[in-house]
Amino acid sequence: MARQNVVIRGGEKWCQMCGTWKLLDCFKENLNASCGYRAWCNECTREYMHDWHARRKPATRRREFVERLREAGLTEPQIEAVIDAVVAFANSERRAVGQISRAEKRREQETTREPNGIG
Repeated sequence: MARQNVVIRGGEKWCQMCGTWKLLDCFKENLNASCGYRAWCNECTREYMHDWHARRKPATRRREFVERLREAGLTEPQIEAVIDAVVAFANSERRAVGQISRAEKRREQETTREPNGIG
């Protein structure tokens, strides 16, 4: 039996991803859902899909890059060092132009918090 946790009130729906009330226009229809709309708003869905695609594209490029490094005669520790340097550089460039996702910002905030939860 389908869950009956309808989260609609007065023309608004609760987005389970960002945790805010938004107008129904901000959600795509989903006839399989008990309320008739998707659980995530369009903005959260778009951001998630953008991040999802961004995470998968580099995996293919990474495999090809690693193969080229192996063909060049590098050892596994050398390959890992090169990849770490490339990733660090790419992340610093993305931060410099403000292209960092909400999930990455959250992860960054969690790693910079004090151990007691204050910060």
